[in-house]
Amino acid sequence: MVFVFATGMNTFFGRAAGLVSKVSTKYHLQKAVITIGDYLILLDVIMVSLIFIAGLIRQENVFDILGFALVLTIASIPVAQPAVISVTLTVGTMALAKKKSIVSKLSAIEEMAGMDVLFSDKTGTLTKNEISIAQIESYNGFTDEEVIFFAGLASLRLEQDPLDKAILDKMENSETLSKKIENYKLLKFNPFDPIRKSTESEIQYKDECKFKVSKGAPQVILTLINNEILKAKVERNVDHFADKVYRFLGVARTDKEGIWEFMGLIALYDHLKKILKSIW
Repeated sequence: MVFVFATGMNTFFGRAAGLVSKVSTKYHLQKAVITIGDYLILLDVIMVSLIFIAGLIRQENVFDILGFALVLTIASIPVAQPAVISVTLTVGTMALAKKKSIVSKLSAIEEMAGMDVLFSDKTGTLTKNEISIAQIESYNGFTDEEVIFFAGLASLRLEQDPLDKAILDKMENSETLSKKIENYKLLKFNPFDPIRKSTESEIQYKDECKFKVSKGAPQVILTLINNEILKAKVERNVDHFADKVYRFLGVARTDKEGIWEFMGLIALYDHLKKILKSIW
């Protein structure tokens, strides 16, 4: 039996989406229009002041001066400017709609028109949503298999995280690693959260020692290490992976004394769809 408590905008994610849509920001076009309006108002105030001064010096009728100032004020402020801009952007929206593009805000058209380069990533839309391990970089004498194995100890299949799934699938495809894991017992698991940017497990090997293993953003994992030379080397490799458009994870474990050792980097890649590959 399934009970439904909320749907659509009444759910947690729906409320979050509603809050995002309510955020009001001034776009470039709006800022430009406001700047032009402020400039014209200031210019109008200066000109009206000069007209009053000149009219009083020439001893003209005050009502004639006020009438002329009113005409100048109305003429100097472009009342139809917002309407003209809206109509122009609406025409652009219709042109984009014919090309199967949906525009939710008219000001977005002008923002896109002023853009030189657009970088976009949408998992499952631009990519296949099939994350695989592209490369492994090991350190401190650890092997690539050990990096994958200990990263798997810091992963949890139940949460269906695509990064964890790629690592655990790699482990299961290896007979050596799949048998080796039987000797390790998970005592405690701290799942990933956006603040900590890492996962951490407490593991017991057979009936002997206990140790911790962590995987996550390299800059977070590196804070556990005191070796500055190693940090510099890892950061260079991170930049190298970033140039190849890889996502990457750092892996570390504690030794018998409880001191963290950086094991390696795992580079992950989500392949582009075929149509995007041909365009690329």
